[in-house]
Amino acid sequence: MLKKNSLVALLLLLVMTGAGCATQPQPASPQPTPARQTVQEQVTLKVLDKAYTQAFVKDQTVYEFMKALEASQDFKFDGKDYGQEMGFFVQSINSQTNDNTKNLYWVFYLNDKKSDVGISSARLNPNDVITWKYEALEF
Repeated sequence: MLKKNSLVALLLLLVMTGAGCATQPQPASPQPTPARQTVQEQVTLKVLDKAYTQAFVKDQTVYEFMKALEASQDFKFDGKDYGQEMGFFVQSINSQTNDNTKNLYWVFYLNDKKSDVGISSARLNPNDVITWKYEALEF
């Protein structure tokens, strides 16, 4: 009888404490992580009243950027390549051609500074802004 009473007491104790019927602990519900804002590095080219933007490509020159832009957007340019020594000179952009008689030429600025190298040599950095201005040149 003592064994029976002990067994009943043990079972009662187990039922009261929840042993044997406990569920596995549930992991805390994951908290939503704030959306990461990825900042894409890009380069912008401005000419007259238009602006064109493309993803930044490491070690890309202004010339290479403009060729890629020409292949993917409504942008056109033409010029003459004078080889390694002098590089590529732009003669027209979006059908606007240099005008020798009025001394008006396409001049490019990189980040609001007139470039001291040609587009074949100027290498781009993330978020650079290339601006083409149609202006008189001083020789």
